[in-house]
Amino acid sequence: MVNDRQRRRFERVSRIRAFMTEHAPDFPETGKAGQAAARLNTVLAELESLNTSRVTNKGERQQASIGRREARETLRAHLTTLRDTAETIALDHPELKGVFKWSRASVSDQTLLATARAFAATAAPFRPRFAEYDLPPDFFVKLTASIEEFDRHIARQTATVGSGVAATASIEDALKRAEAEAERLDTSVRNKYRDDTARMAFWESASRLERAPRAAETTDPAKPPAPE
Repeated sequence: MVNDRQRRRFERVSRIRAFMTEHAPDFPETGKAGQAAARLNTVLAELESLNTSRVTNKGERQQASIGRREARETLRAHLTTLRDTAETIALDHPELKGVFKWSRASVSDQTLLATARAFAATAAPFRPRFAEYDLPPDFFVKLTASIEEFDRHIARQTATVGSGVAATASIEDALKRAEAEAERLDTSVRNKYRDDTARMAFWESASRLERAPRAAETTDPAKPPAPE
């Protein structure tokens, strides 16, 4: 689940499902409780599928983040090479002075991408000048490839973030539907087993929502320990 409370809610309705499965003969499929139990099973299967998708999405988002970071550094290295070489070329060709000026200072990825595309287009007519300074013949091919790769990683990460938000909303919706079925079952179970102390104790345990774990109490160093 997405957070600790959702996990505890999921575990609660899962325990309720287990209880109803064990006591299924007492709640025929034609009755309200039997129908609610069937719907609960369906919603829990949906929740399990959603959670699997969420975990998969989280892994993809992490991979996209790593790929984006690596592609960003590659693109920055290409732009630095382009800038530094152009400044040297400008010693003989002043028209290139400051044309490829840029800084590694904090800029958005979209700004970096736009800058790289603009530089690639501006540099096209001057490729022979860059070659004179031993820039590898495939430099501009690699520059274009790094631009495209960076763009792909941005799009991929954006898509996985959107999918993650949608999955979170879907999980919350499914949990609410599961809890609605649990409320219907609570009434039927209490009526069915009102005189059965053992089964009611079992139900109370299964249907109880666990408390959130408490933060560990901090010890005041100025306070002496309690006597044993």
